[in-house]
Amino acid sequence: MKPKILIVDDEFEIRENLVKIFELSNYTVYSAKDGLEALHYARIYLPDIILTDIMMPNMDGLELLSNIQQDLDLLGIPVLLLTARADQHAIKKSLKLGAEVILTKPFDIDELLSNVEIRLDKKRKREKHLKSKIEILQSNLSRSLPHEVRTPLNAVLGYSDFLKNNFTKLNNDEILDMLSEINKGGKRLQRILDNFLYYANLEHILNTPSEKIKESENIVFGANKYILDITLMKLYEDDRIDDLNAHLEDVDLKISEKYLSKLIEEIIDNAIKFSKPKTPIVLKGIKKQEYYHLQITDYGIGFTKDQIEMVDAYIQFNRKLNEQQGIGLGIAIVKDIVNIFDGKYYIESEEEKFTTINILLKYNS
Repeated sequence: MKPKILIVDDEFEIRENLVKIFELSNYTVYSAKDGLEALHYARIYLPDIILTDIMMPNMDGLELLSNIQQDLDLLGIPVLLLTARADQHAIKKSLKLGAEVILTKPFDIDELLSNVEIRLDKKRKREKHLKSKIEILQSNLSRSLPHEVRTPLNAVLGYSDFLKNNFTKLNNDEILDMLSEINKGGKRLQRILDNFLYYANLEHILNTPSEKIKESENIVFGANKYILDITLMKLYEDDRIDDLNAHLEDVDLKISEKYLSKLIEEIIDNAIKFSKPKTPIVLKGIKKQEYYHLQITDYGIGFTKDQIEMVDAYIQFNRKLNEQQGIGLGIAIVKDIVNIFDGKYYIESEEEKFTTINILLKYNS
C-alpha cells in the first residue's frame, strides 16, 4: 500500500511541485492551501505523514501542529515543517510542539524525500512495537486481571451477602471484622482500577511530545525530604518503619510532586510486598554528575536475570508461590514516569537474596 502524505502550502506553485515530486515517488498525495483545510483533510484521510509550510493565512503551520497534537486520532502522525526563513522563535516553538524536523526553503529534493522516508520508517517501527506491546498486554491482562478482580470482589459480595442474611445473629465484633474485609476488598479493587487508568495516561503522555515537555518543566524542592516522607508513610501502613535504613543527600529534582510521589509509592510497595517483616529496606540517594541516583533495596525473593528482562506491565512471576496482590503494573508505572522526565532505570537482583531498584533523575543544580 502506498504511503499517504498531506502537503500544506499557501503558494500554489510550490504546493503543486511538491505534489508531483511525491506522486512520482509512489506516494498517495493530498494537498491543502492552509492549516485549516489541512486539518479537515487530515481527519478525513488520516495521512501517514504531513509536510507543511509554517507561514500561511487562516491557520499557520504551528497552529496546525498544535491542533494535531491535541487530536487523539491524529497525534501519532509525524509532521515535517518547511520554512522560508530561519525564524529561531518559530523553530523553538515547533520543536516544543513536537515537530519531527524543520527544512528551510529552497530545499534539496533528495534531502526532502530522505527526511520523509526516515520519519515514515520510524513511524512504522513505532507502530509495530506498539502493536507487539498491546498484544503482550492483552495476553498478560487476560491471565492476571480475572483473578485480581474476582478475589476482592468475592470478599465484598460474600461478606456483604452474609451480613445481609445474618445481621441479627452476629455480634458487633463479627460485624466489624466482616466490614473490615469488605473495606479491604473495595480498596484493592479501587487500586487496580486507579493503576490501570494511571498507566494508560502515562502511555498517552509518553506518546505526545507536547504533553511530555509540559510535564518535564516541574521541580520538587527538597525532594529528599519528600521522598523520605512518602517512604515512611508507606512503611507505617504495613508496620515496617523499623526496617528502614535511609541516607538521602539534599536535592531539588526536575519532576513534579505527583509523579515523584507515585514513583516512590510503587517502589516501596513492591519492596514491602516481596520481602518479609524485620528484613531491611534500604533507601539511598546521591548526586552523580547530572543525575540523582536513587536506590531502593529489599532483601526478599529477588528476580532471576530472565525475569528482569521480562518485567513489563501486567507481568508477575511465581504468583501462586508468593501470593502477591496486584496486576504487575507497579514497575511499568515507575518506568514510564522515569522516561517522561528523561531519567534512567534499571534493576539489580539475585533470586532469594535481594532486589535493588535504581532510579536516576535529573536534579536542579
